[in-house]
Amino acid sequence: MSYIDIWTDGSYKAKKGGYSFYINAPGILEKPILVYSFVKAKRSTQVELLSIINAIKYLYYLKIDLKDCHIKIMCDESSIVEAFNNKRYRVWEEKDWRKKNGKPIKSSFHEWFQLTCLVEYIPEDNIEFIKVPSQKDKWNKIVDKYSNYARNLETLKEGYFAILEYFDDKNEFIEKEVVDSIDSSASKKILNRKNPWDKNYSTKRIKWKYSPDDVILIDCKDIDIVEEVHLNCKEITFGKLLKQIIERRQIKFPIAVRKVDERYVLIAGIARLTAAKLLNLQQVPCVILDLNHDEFIKENTKIVERQ
Repeated sequence: MSYIDIWTDGSYKAKKGGYSFYINAPGILEKPILVYSFVKAKRSTQVELLSIINAIKYLYYLKIDLKDCHIKIMCDESSIVEAFNNKRYRVWEEKDWRKKNGKPIKSSFHEWFQLTCLVEYIPEDNIEFIKVPSQKDKWNKIVDKYSNYARNLETLKEGYFAILEYFDDKNEFIEKEVVDSIDSSASKKILNRKNPWDKNYSTKRIKWKYSPDDVILIDCKDIDIVEEVHLNCKEITFGKLLKQIIERRQIKFPIAVRKVDERYVLIAGIARLTAAKLLNLQQVPCVILDLNHDEFIKENTKIVERQ
């Protein structure tokens, strides 16, 4: 069993991020390696995660067999260490990376997902996360220094990686090379999984099928709005509807109504009916149904899975 120790850190300010990682792997690497890179980011946790993601990707880039290695990842970000030590990511996976309300996790979810993919590919007993004190640990102070340096370094393009070797006899880092990618076939294969929030995302679409022969013109003044879903409507989105009606002087797609005595009650199509009244149209195309709004939605809504 070979041993790999990795220190990681990220620096973030004003949508600019820099991250760095230091790898010490006696018997595998001739000399310890330090890598730093620049990235445009939205939050500090995102940069911290990218530091660990790219440290693991760099091991694959070096063609190291991680299944025969014990990896320690030293990090000063408590939330990351706790999430992986407590296997919290497994709960996220069970919920398809969604919140309790069903909406996708938005905060750095791409980075959390990528790191989870990489960690799960390594045998569970072969990787551990360790919280280190930010200003007391020697190597954490070094990766912190280079993270800040990368964030402020205007000459380093985003996505490029500066690779340095550590010479312990001189106690200094010497730049070895700058590369534009540390991707490898191994890391690409692991990260090629489809995002669960895309694969399983469902959306509701109205699939109303009607016969053109059923469409009749009804005076706008004869259509009443009585259902609570319409009376309590706080906002109506017209989109391009108003422009289309002005150009055509008619409504192309019919609304659904229910006949009550000698008048009609709106079932669905409040935006079209409102637009017609605003633009002083006398009549609107309608289809008469024997349904209320909820029944119409239930009968004509299709759940679509985005793959």
